[in-house]
Amino acid sequence: MKEGFRQAMAWLHTWVGLIFGWLLFAIFLTGTLAYFKDEITHWMQPEVQAHPLDDARSLAVAQAYLQQHAPDAARWFITLPNSRDPGLSVMWQDKLDPGKRGNFVQKVVDPVSGEAVLARDSKGGEFFYRFHFQLQMPHPWGRWLSTLAAMVMFVALITGIITHKKIFKDFFTFRPRKGQRSWLDGHNAVGVLVLPFHLMITYSSLVIFMSMVMPAPIMASYGADTRAFFSEMFPATDNAPALGQPAPLQSLVPMYTQARAQWAGGQVGRLAVNNPGDVNASVNIFRAGSDRVAQDFGSMVSFNG
Repeated sequence: MKEGFRQAMAWLHTWVGLIFGWLLFAIFLTGTLAYFKDEITHWMQPEVQAHPLDDARSLAVAQAYLQQHAPDAARWFITLPNSRDPGLSVMWQDKLDPGKRGNFVQKVVDPVSGEAVLARDSKGGEFFYRFHFQLQMPHPWGRWLSTLAAMVMFVALITGIITHKKIFKDFFTFRPRKGQRSWLDGHNAVGVLVLPFHLMITYSSLVIFMSMVMPAPIMASYGADTRAFFSEMFPATDNAPALGQPAPLQSLVPMYTQARAQWAGGQVGRLAVNNPGDVNASVNIFRAGSDRVAQDFGSMVSFNG
């Protein structure tokens, strides 16, 4: 290598930024818009009317709708209305052969009338949310490409830090009306200002998909049975299989009340019912993240259905 290490890093920094810059810009832009995905979806589907919030009423309506339209499903999912998203969302997964599960069906139900809402066909804010991490490409190729872009950006950040030996001095240096020099000063100042955020957001995106991009530790311990890894990591979601013995599902409202009591009044976000109508039915109630700053993935209460 004829040039020095710092010059080599400058070359790598430049080309990494040029090649992946526009893709990363699209990922960051759609990620920002995804923060408002509920509002965008409601704006693009005005047929979904807002009603005064009543979780007990909505939950009873959702359970009645699912028992009528999907009594033999493998799983039910219920997302309660909130101040941002007025729709009562229900989803179920068809049951196939033993050990297999079918396609998902999702409906938006009016929490007062109990009828399915015929909203216009629009992904709404979900489009920006999905584009942000999988680029609207088939699974898993979009996730691989967005993760590759995150890795490249991480390289660009590290090489940029190495290249700017006077990184803190550059932050306070701006020479106006100097053409390209002024643009470079602006690039340095803005780059240093947002550097902590970019390092955090890029590294965390790699951690989110660590089981996909760094599977070696999991495979070394669990082999091809990755499901065993997640069952051990999240034991509360390791639900018992159906036994094929019919049994009525209990009312979900008392379970909702007990879950809120466990969280000292914390809000419920969604519910998952496994094997509804079976003697081994189970109900997982997940806490909403809207009433807290930190997201705790352990905030779930499980019940025997």
